Amino acid sequence: MKTVYFLLILLSCTVYGRGELFPFTADTARIADSTHIRLDRLSNWQGDKQIPGARPPFAALGYDTLRFSATFKLKARQTDNYIFYTGGFPGSAAIFINGRRIVKTRMPWIPVEKPIDSGILKTGSNTVTLVLTSRSEIFPVFTHLYTSPPFIALFQPFGIKRRPAPLIDRFSYTVTEIKKKARIVFSYTIENKLKKKAGYAVEETVTDDKGTLLYRRRKNLQAGTGKYRMELKLDTSRMWTAANPRFVTVTLGIKRYQQLIEKRSYRTGIRYARFLNGRFFVNGRRERIIGLNFYFNPREMSGKSITAYYRKQLTTLKQAGFNAVRFPGYMPPETVLNTADTLGLMIFAELPLRRYSPHVLQNEQLLNATRSAIQSVLTMLGRHPSLFALGMGNEMETQNPVIQRFYIISSEVEQRPAPLLTYLSPAGAVKSAGLPVDFYMYLKYALQDTVRLQPRLIAFLPGNVGQTIIRNRDEMPEDFIIRKTAWLKSWLAEHGQLSGNGYFIDAYNDQPVRFALSRPSAEQPFGLNAAGLFPDGRPVFKALSPDTGQALLTPASKKPDNFFALVLFFWTLVFLFFYRRYPRFRDNFSRALRHSYGFYVDMRERRIIPVFNTLMIGLNTVMVLSVLLASTVYYYSGNHFFREMLAILFPDKELYYLLLSYSSHPWLILLIFMPLIFIHPLITGIFIKVYALLRRRYVRFRQTIAIGMWAGAPFAFFMPLSLVSYHIHYYQQYTGLLWLIALFFILWTHYRLINGIRVLMVVPFGVVFLILFLSYIIPLVIFFAFFNPQPLWFEQLQSLINSRMLF
Repeated sequence: MKTVYFLLILLSCTVYGRGELFPFTADTARIADSTHIRLDRLSNWQGDKQIPGARPPFAALGYDTLRFSATFKLKARQTDNYIFYTGGFPGSAAIFINGRRIVKTRMPWIPVEKPIDSGILKTGSNTVTLVLTSRSEIFPVFTHLYTSPPFIALFQPFGIKRRPAPLIDRFSYTVTEIKKKARIVFSYTIENKLKKKAGYAVEETVTDDKGTLLYRRRKNLQAGTGKYRMELKLDTSRMWTAANPRFVTVTLGIKRYQQLIEKRSYRTGIRYARFLNGRFFVNGRRERIIGLNFYFNPREMSGKSITAYYRKQLTTLKQAGFNAVRFPGYMPPETVLNTADTLGLMIFAELPLRRYSPHVLQNEQLLNATRSAIQSVLTMLGRHPSLFALGMGNEMETQNPVIQRFYIISSEVEQRPAPLLTYLSPAGAVKSAGLPVDFYMYLKYALQDTVRLQPRLIAFLPGNVGQTIIRNRDEMPEDFIIRKTAWLKSWLAEHGQLSGNGYFIDAYNDQPVRFALSRPSAEQPFGLNAAGLFPDGRPVFKALSPDTGQALLTPASKKPDNFFALVLFFWTLVFLFFYRRYPRFRDNFSRALRHSYGFYVDMRERRIIPVFNTLMIGLNTVMVLSVLLASTVYYYSGNHFFREMLAILFPDKELYYLLLSYSSHPWLILLIFMPLIFIHPLITGIFIKVYALLRRRYVRFRQTIAIGMWAGAPFAFFMPLSLVSYHIHYYQQYTGLLWLIALFFILWTHYRLINGIRVLMVVPFGVVFLILFLSYIIPLVIFFAFFNPQPLWFEQLQSLINSRMLF
């Protein structure tokens, strides 16, 4: 029955499953006046017909493109000097007002501010239209989990507001020296549009949280546009740290005598982060990172206020003893930074650049968009003290010159408004130096040798230690959570006193995926990568006693599976029986090996090798190769790398689950591989026969089959290695040698096959190459015609293979 089910799915699979809508609760009532309109709070949004009921804020999983429209009234008579702003959209968004496009976002999740051209807005009723796409035009979506579903989210603030034209602008600060006190340099510019007369001055004041005056000075106003600096020595106890978040308020006022012309206040935490000699220092003191990864999980957020949701989760995380949060591959909403500023959490936010190959990064549009995104993040979010580090890319081949050029050019942006570290996550160990980042983050998905393989110059941050704790096929979710959290608790206890810089655990919450690590319930169109340590906001692992955790830590040992060895052993007995029992078969076999064309024809008797003998040698090749491949799949079926590759090749969810269940049954894997391998000589024979008919040559079909079957005769000598292939994988010894020898036999077989076709058909090599080319390409074309792989599947597969050392 499973085989019938497999064939039905083979003919009917599609790329995406059905979608799912997750509505969120709006934070407050909408605001609408002549200077600022929050478009996300409009009540008259009309959604796309394919997803009825969708109103901001929401997230929709499984949808590729959606369209929304609404109307708003602008009461101002002057409709120029407005800007459009957004906290960012996943994927990309095109925003139209009155039918004219005002913004086209290119990098996912990045906040944007852009002036609205004159003449677009009008007094009275205006129409705004959003076209949201789950994928960016120039940024391929290569997530850590290729099984992550495409989704559209509309939950961050966006709207229009009158463009400010302040005299005071471009406020920033730097820390030039830290000893007992820190030397702070504040910078800002004043565009003097005033008619310069006597009495104009700039008044600078700095106060702490309690209102205590720390600094005051008055300066004469310069003519024209000028840059201003102010220096302040600040006690380090007044600076912002994760353990003690402190703030200062810098107030700048332009006055003429005692009349206030303009006043700007900036409340910020002053901190100075450095990465020096392989260690983190915050305000001159050593800082150790203790953090978790935080994924975007709309199912968990559904029905809740986004601001309240993040505040609750970050508070829970802080109370659990963590001091850092990493948002893998995306920028969190500014409300997250506001909350983290107050709680004292270091935020590691990232640009959505992951596993990009060199030919992707050669796109100049992507380079320009990246530079623009970096500048936008620095300008709009850079003053938040909790924004500790900005990730420039994950799992990148940093040793590649093209990628090095990309980062050298993209980092050439304006001065940062506040000290902010940058980092890269290389695909494996760092093999390059001099890239314009402050440190590297080491991401290793495997648990073993996490410490020993850590290079000295990389921050000790194993990014995904939880990924290899995979839920067993028949394990209940509750049992899995206990086992997983117990393991992580033990890991924390073991690595708690390491001299490294800290760690990030994967993860605080679960991550929605199209293909769960285990099959989800029938009513859920999407599964979850159950990596979260805090189900429902409760730190489960904190409640476990050391004894309980140690008892649950003992993993189920992998037992060598003798199934494949037994199958090939009994087949070897059958093969040897026929070899000894039938002299003609033995004679055919020995003669075939002596000839480079792979099969033997007695020209004197004008007869070909009997069909039965051909079938036996073909079955032997099929059994040897099937056991080799099936044992490999069976061993690696629980590996995260294998499952991601399976998700790329088989994007249909049900088919993926079916193949995943097959991979845990050795006899089912064997039954799948046997016909797939056996069919190749049949396809080759068909193409030879078709060519012979076109050229009006008489060739028996069984002759064309014999060429392919007897070409694999040397695989009889590969039997011993194939018989122990599973155990070679299990003990991880001589695996490379096994595949090297297998490759030698495959090349030997193809050499015999090529000569066999030339001898039988008497044709040039070009025809032989065409026949072999078609015999491989046509099945692949049929495969992809049925399976309809994801966009950019080849780039995804290539990037996964390039980053395989992470696993």
